[in-house]
Amino acid sequence: MKKLLYIIFSLPFLFLLLRCEKEKEQLETKEQKFEIYYSYEDTSKQLISDNDSITVDLGDTLLVFVEISDIDTSFINLISSGFETEKMRDLEYSCVAKKTGLGTIAAYSSDLSSDLLTNFFVVIPSVSYTLIIVENSFIIDVENESLETTIHNELEDAYEPDTVSIFNLSCTTIEGGDLQFITNQKDTITGTFTSSNIINMNDILMDFNNYSFNFEVEKYESSRYYRYLKQDLTEEFRTKYPTETINEITVTSLALFSEDY
Repeated sequence: MKKLLYIIFSLPFLFLLLRCEKEKEQLETKEQKFEIYYSYEDTSKQLISDNDSITVDLGDTLLVFVEISDIDTSFINLISSGFETEKMRDLEYSCVAKKTGLGTIAAYSSDLSSDLLTNFFVVIPSVSYTLIIVENSFIIDVENESLETTIHNELEDAYEPDTVSIFNLSCTTIEGGDLQFITNQKDTITGTFTSSNIINMNDILMDFNNYSFNFEVEKYESSRYYRYLKQDLTEEFRTKYPTETINEITVTSLALFSEDY
């Protein structure tokens, strides 16, 4: 009789224990459904494993999708290193590669009761350019002939890059990077550069050794291996000589151009 009573009174506890174990198993199963997918260069969504890696070019956009089951989506966050991340819609993100090197993207739950976390690595290769100055030409359109000679000398001293000099540009971010200037005397000077678009390279602002070159970059009509580097200095010289009539001051450099991705 005592054994029977013991069994009867124990049954609720056994049911409760079994229910807790079942809920725990279900919770573990639910927590396992926390995955990251990505799409790059218009490819379909692809699952990426935790701590895996992919490669994305500097300036490109990587689409990231988080898929979960039975978890409050309001607690899900995405963080990144090397990217500018924007939430497009719930659990979908646009990530623009902003910096070369090894980037990371991680999705996690900010719910303190949860330790959900999954992440992957992104290799963002460097982009570099080489420009070798071939020749320079000036346009000095002023009314004062003596001023023309003065400006010509100023252009040679401060604005004309030496022929056979070399600019090596190494992009470290989407805005620019490090510059190495090798003079025609084989001296090496370091500096920095920026561009509104390091992929198209339509403009380059170079700063080194107290010099600043602001180039508009134009394609050479006869060969894809050359570029025109144009400095429009008209407004600068109008400010410098306000009483003079200055129509146009430009320096155009023809440069051999190569790129390395």
